[in-house]
Amino acid sequence: MSPQERPGREAGVWPPPPTSGPPTVAVPPPLELRRGWVFWQIVGRMTLIGLALGMGCGALFGLVLAGIIGMIFGAFNGAIGGLLLGLGDGLVLATVTCAAFFPLRNPGKYRLIIGVGTALLTLVGGMPLSSAVSELGFISFWSVLSTLIAVLAACAASQIVARWYAAVSSQG
Repeated sequence: MSPQERPGREAGVWPPPPTSGPPTVAVPPPLELRRGWVFWQIVGRMTLIGLALGMGCGALFGLVLAGIIGMIFGAFNGAIGGLLLGLGDGLVLATVTCAAFFPLRNPGKYRLIIGVGTALLTLVGGMPLSSAVSELGFISFWSVLSTLIAVLAACAASQIVARWYAAVSSQG
């Protein structure tokens, strides 16, 4: 029996038309969040954002204080400080997130707690990194200013990561 003679088929049509229903579309499975994945995503994001913001803020701070040479040294020192603070803040933020906010139920409360916690952590960790205590035993204006800049940058970074986590959590 030839293909054209089979019952239920039109003569000379190959491939045969679909039998019924619309074509199927592959739908990806819903995103399943795992604590380990969320932890390392937060650490990596905070570290990279800290590096970038530290370099940018350090370069701007150095440019204001000492011109082009200050910008170069400021970018280098800001990158080191931003990397260290970003890594430290990222580890603490990831630990708090996975311990207390996994799965995320209240994004507003999470953003508030993470913002305040990051600001306090950066304030405590940023003072020694910015050489806040001078040889004379007092805190200089420039070291306080650089620490406050670091606190603002860390708060911005934590809010970027908090928005990312809220968006990823709402997909799952």
